[in-house]
Amino acid sequence: MTTLVDGIFLVSVALIAYLGWKAGFTRCFFALLAGFLAIAAASKYPNQEGLNFYLIFLIVAVAVFIGGALSFRAVNFIYMTIFDKAAGMILAALVWTIVSVNVVIPALDAKFKFSANSSNLKAPLYREVDIYIRTHIPIFRRASTSDLTTNIEQKFEDVVEKTKQLM
Repeated sequence: MTTLVDGIFLVSVALIAYLGWKAGFTRCFFALLAGFLAIAAASKYPNQEGLNFYLIFLIVAVAVFIGGALSFRAVNFIYMTIFDKAAGMILAALVWTIVSVNVVIPALDAKFKFSANSSNLKAPLYREVDIYIRTHIPIFRRASTSDLTTNIEQKFEDVVEKTKQLM
């Protein structure tokens, strides 16, 4: 199973890196920025009843997307496309590596039982990347993989409950 986990990890990082190359840094950066700002603005909005949360999310995401489109035109105008594509590939691969090591692989492990415990996965590449992320990125130092997975599951259940209340 360890080669399967490492294989899934490598193939997914390679695919996301290719997509980052196709999109470029400007688009990748503004897509990430749109997601983070939209979630932050929608969660800070005081009146979240009904569709307000989703509308604020959509308005902020579209506004950031438009800003990103204008920035993309400027990047194309000054002929930085090769740098933009290379930086986009690196950004996409880094973000996906962090997400897959901390969320995707532990979720797959919980579903398909690659090991008895997500923290005991013996896949060498996965373990090395996981250790590196936990030692060099402060937000992941204290959190265990199971804690992160539990928090995501709780947030997902909250979203499902809010959606049921709306219907």
